[in-house]
Amino acid sequence: MRLSFLLLAPFVLSGCAPRDAARDDPIRGVAASVVAARAFDRAKIASRRGDQGAFEAARDDWERAREINQSPRESRNRHLVLSDALNRAGYTLADEGTTPAEFDRAIALTKQALQEANKFIESLPANDPALPDAIFSRASGPRDSHAWALFKRGRFAEARAQQELVLKELAESGSKQPVPADIPFHMAEIYRALGEKTRARQQYEAALELPTDALVRGRIESGLKALGAAAAN
Repeated sequence: MRLSFLLLAPFVLSGCAPRDAARDDPIRGVAASVVAARAFDRAKIASRRGDQGAFEAARDDWERAREINQSPRESRNRHLVLSDALNRAGYTLADEGTTPAEFDRAIALTKQALQEANKFIESLPANDPALPDAIFSRASGPRDSHAWALFKRGRFAEARAQQELVLKELAESGSKQPVPADIPFHMAEIYRALGEKTRARQQYEAALELPTDALVRGRIESGLKALGAAAAN
């Protein structure tokens, strides 16, 4: 799903390194901000083009920004930003792609996004108030996106394992964020592809009970119709 990991910004960016550094040394703070901005631009290019060189350059810039600031928060935040950029690119490619090569790239991008999300979560203390939302965002963001990319590539069993883990993590996260309708819809599509009609119907119906836009609702209704047509044959 396109859900932005940057929704966590109020929790983790309130004390971010550039502003902390700027209070102590304005020049250092500006330098760190410029380097961090370049890293983000490079990450977007890497995500869009599948440019591993740009991705590595982005990592190098994030390291330089962290060194300038000498703040542990900056190291943590770069994982959050990279995860968001990779997830957005990967989900879009999975959702709108048409070829096996595009779906393979979507799988790779969302896998990297998930790895960055894992690193961000691992950096949080066990009692951090941002942790429940971080777990929720990882599940409804890059993990859901990864499952969707696997599904679009026809790797249904792997997609099922990932999407069932999404549901489990959302339920256990402790976050109060509402579950997006995309989540049960994706699960329903995976179950339908595997011939598990009862489970598919349950997930379609669960998706219809959640607020969403007209596009997603239309997809859910189309899935239910397709399921009904298959049952009639």
